[in-house]
Amino acid sequence: MNRFVLFFLVLSVGMSLMGWYVHRRASDVFRLGRRARIALALVLVAGFSTFFARRLIGGDDTWLRELAIVGTGFSMAIVLATGLLFHVDLVSGLWWLGERLFGLKHQRPGVSSDASTFDVEAAELGALARDEQGALRATAPATRVDHATSRGSDVATRGSDAATNAPDVVASGSDAATHASDVVASGSDAATHASDVAARASDAATHASGMGRPADEMERPSTRADANADATSPAFAFGRRAFVRHASAGAIAVGTGGSFYAALFGRRDYTIDEVPVVLRGLPRALDGLTIVQLSDIHVGTFIGERELRAATSLVREARPDLIVLTGDLLDHDAAYAPVLGRWVEAMRPIARFGVAAIPGNHDHYAGVDEVEEALVRAGAHLMTNAGRLVGDGGGAFGLLGVDDVWARGEGRRPDLSRALAMVPPDVPKVLLAHQPVFMEEAVGKVDLQLSGHTHGGQVSLGWNPAQLVLPNGWVRGRYDVGESVLYVNRGFGTAGPPARLFSPPEVTKLVLVAG
Repeated sequence: MNRFVLFFLVLSVGMSLMGWYVHRRASDVFRLGRRARIALALVLVAGFSTFFARRLIGGDDTWLRELAIVGTGFSMAIVLATGLLFHVDLVSGLWWLGERLFGLKHQRPGVSSDASTFDVEAAELGALARDEQGALRATAPATRVDHATSRGSDVATRGSDAATNAPDVVASGSDAATHASDVVASGSDAATHASDVAARASDAATHASGMGRPADEMERPSTRADANADATSPAFAFGRRAFVRHASAGAIAVGTGGSFYAALFGRRDYTIDEVPVVLRGLPRALDGLTIVQLSDIHVGTFIGERELRAATSLVREARPDLIVLTGDLLDHDAAYAPVLGRWVEAMRPIARFGVAAIPGNHDHYAGVDEVEEALVRAGAHLMTNAGRLVGDGGGAFGLLGVDDVWARGEGRRPDLSRALAMVPPDVPKVLLAHQPVFMEEAVGKVDLQLSGHTHGGQVSLGWNPAQLVLPNGWVRGRYDVGESVLYVNRGFGTAGPPARLFSPPEVTKLVLVAG
């Protein structure tokens, strides 16, 4: 219990820091108000609390168990979102460093785009205004010509009237007509001059329209247009801050969705993985012999009768000759040892060579004596630092087992030499060792080692960080190590949070092939 309390305290501090980090990012990304921030904080705290309350209280209350599984969804969401947000921050940091080192300074999203749009609209409005002003200047001389022609016509009309109405003043009328003709001629000259002016104005307007801007602005606006084009190009349209905002929202969404899938569905997404293994010296009579391996069942708080019935059904489907259990059969409470014993006893008749088992580190935490006693009472072959022959009149192979490498207590340590001494030296040998790292000692001494312990990583997102921290990167599946073969089972149950993501629970069907 002291170890569990210490683990709880350390994990509580870590979860608090990750929860604060995710809460802050979620509040900023989704622009949560004060009430929404408080509600989010309460949900995160409640999820974490219900998960550990189920661990501490124990019992068989179904409603509390299911509530704790939902709480696991929120707790795992914090962990997964933290991991994904870390990657977002890493990319953002590299982006920022690139801007500083290589001068790839991006304008803020929205600002450059809006400024560019404003400049374009202003330029279009300015060109339209200048076109209208040019048209007005071009039509003004023609208007004056029309006025001059009209005035000349009026004078001519008055002169004609004067000649008709005053025959006695012929000389005077003649002079007036002559004067009117001069005015008409003058008006005609003015009209001709105005037409020339209008033509030149029209040419100027056409030229200005074709160029898009007046001559005195031709160089400066083109430079600004080039800058605006650069600012709105794809390279500048999506800046670092926008990336962080959108990527953070995606990270939180993926982390939350993935965690609830892992808690509600992933931990029961059982598989049967068939693996052929060639054993040198295996008698032909045993060719095709099937060993079904289960590991890391963790009977306890979250693995009960329902999950054990599913395991039994899968074992029957695999049609084994021998069933092996490679440790961590209980989670952390020895009170579940009778449950384990009843399950093993029910499985024993399924295989003609029965059930063989070894303890794992969690069995030592829960109470290894209670675990081993339950196994023996159920009729299983206890293989702790032991060896025996498996086969019939046509031949046999040696089945060995060792204690866990983390075993503590008087006489509790793995002893392969003792196990080897219990079988003939010339038979092929299959070793049960809970932790894959024991292959470092067993390589070359056994033909096949079956292990578990790692849970295949249990929870991952596309890549498995367990490969970076576990010895030799032995996490799941088959590994050829020297002249020996190591197989690491992903486990059937869960440790810690009852969740699995991209590491489904496994029942392994190993088919031995004579070689």
